[in-house]
Amino acid sequence: MWVDSFDPHEPWDPPSVYDPDMKCPYNPDYKGKDMFLPILGPVEGIYTEPQLHHIRMLYAEKVTMCDRWLGYLMDQVKAMDLEDSTLFLLVSDHGEPLGNGEHGHGIMRKCRPWPYEELVHAPMIIKGPGLPAGKRVKGFTQSCDVAQTVTDWLGIGVHPTHQGKSLLPLAKGEVDKVRDFAITGYHRYSASIRR
Repeated sequence: MWVDSFDPHEPWDPPSVYDPDMKCPYNPDYKGKDMFLPILGPVEGIYTEPQLHHIRMLYAEKVTMCDRWLGYLMDQVKAMDLEDSTLFLLVSDHGEPLGNGEHGHGIMRKCRPWPYEELVHAPMIIKGPGLPAGKRVKGFTQSCDVAQTVTDWLGIGVHPTHQGKSLLPLAKGEVDKVRDFAITGYHRYSASIRR
């Protein structure tokens, strides 16, 4: 089963944006204009630091909302007694530039084709029977690895002509890496090799 959540893509409109009785839990004292659909591009001269902080807190609230609904799904899988026979992969296609300093290179949203760390460093979380829990692995993964990992898990095998690699050996701790680098890019604009 594939469960897709377009959130937390913009607009970052978590419940506090549309519920007049609710404040953003991560920035309850904010008194400025709501910034749930920030302008794409450079932030210099467009946003104040309090506005940038509020945008990041709306994004955090949106991520929390997604986490909560994912938790409901996981609870249902457990209630149906399917947890011990189910492989879960949580994958994101990209990160998000959110302003200045550690949050971005002075830009808001995915507006430049350069593969900055905050754009291309995306999570891939794997949970399944026989896989160690809570283990963080630093090996490179790519979205093309999802299909190969699933087919390997199902015992179908890894198709030799596909570019992806099964991540099960990495997740099980049998290997330290499945690839020496990852290719990142912005369709038709840029590409880079991450080592």
